[in-house]
Amino acid sequence: MVAVAEEHGPGAKVRSARDRIEARRETLRKLEIGGQLTSVTANLEAEWAAGLKPDRIRIRNGFSRLATALAADYYSDRRVPKAALRPPATALHQPKGMALKLYLCGLFEAQCHARADQRRINNRPLGFHPSVGKAAGTPWMSLLAVAADHTPGKTSHVLVPDNRHRQVRAALDLLERHRLVALPNKTVRGRKYENFRLLEESATDETEYTVPGDRDWVFTISSWLWRSGWLFALTDSELALLLMLESYRESAVAWPEDGFLFVAGRPRVTEYCLGPDAYRSYRMLEDVGLLEVQRDARSREQQTVLDDSFATLDAHKFRLDEAGFERYPVPLLKQALQDRLDWLP
Repeated sequence: MVAVAEEHGPGAKVRSARDRIEARRETLRKLEIGGQLTSVTANLEAEWAAGLKPDRIRIRNGFSRLATALAADYYSDRRVPKAALRPPATALHQPKGMALKLYLCGLFEAQCHARADQRRINNRPLGFHPSVGKAAGTPWMSLLAVAADHTPGKTSHVLVPDNRHRQVRAALDLLERHRLVALPNKTVRGRKYENFRLLEESATDETEYTVPGDRDWVFTISSWLWRSGWLFALTDSELALLLMLESYRESAVAWPEDGFLFVAGRPRVTEYCLGPDAYRSYRMLEDVGLLEVQRDARSREQQTVLDDSFATLDAHKFRLDEAGFERYPVPLLKQALQDRLDWLP
């Protein structure tokens, strides 16, 4: 009985928190193996500098927000919509996957080289086979930072590049299932993933991607998210929260004078499909200087009355500090994680 109590008591919660922190630190370590993240960041900066130099990347709202809200009398923080019902920004969420980051990297690459309402033809080699396509420019694998290490085993030994390639292949398969990329060489042996084509962000059909123009309903985010490496250092949950705030900020909602946004529980769950765990990622974004948080002083009962029974979480207000994107993320994240370890009993 004592063992059971320890497994589910306060000690277990501390161990669980410690394990999550250590797992995040390990992810950062893998991103920096061989200088990977700094190299990828430099390559993305070079793509930006050699191209159209967009200050902000334009993303159609359908990527982050449903065009029609789901039933508010059915979904809540206790019953978050399943992935099949969510917009892509939350449907693609994977604790260790690359799909969301790969797609966002594709949007950045396209907007560095194509103007509004234009298609970006993808002739860039993936880079799975370094000898193939050298003349076509920097391969995709040099624009993607993938958290991977070698896998030692009794019967096999998988190298870091092979694990990175495996994650990118899995990401492209997932993006195809969500109708966010097309694989025109799917039946060609050894070239299944080459020349993949981006499809439009809302994933409602298989419309080929064009850079958003003036007629599109979009939100924007600083190109420093890519150029400084934050895209790969943040979790999918943190990215989804940032995208939601940018989308909400540029929607028809009146812009508050102090710049602080409050996203009520109803649209957060039924339009953005952002559940409790992803919402709580604001804490890390605050710790690393990307978000200012104005904490809610109301009681939980008052929140519930004011927010149609959706406020099972603290109803804070947020203001993005996009200057923070210009800093290299890893030291900031490492310090925030160390601070959390130090707080644990």
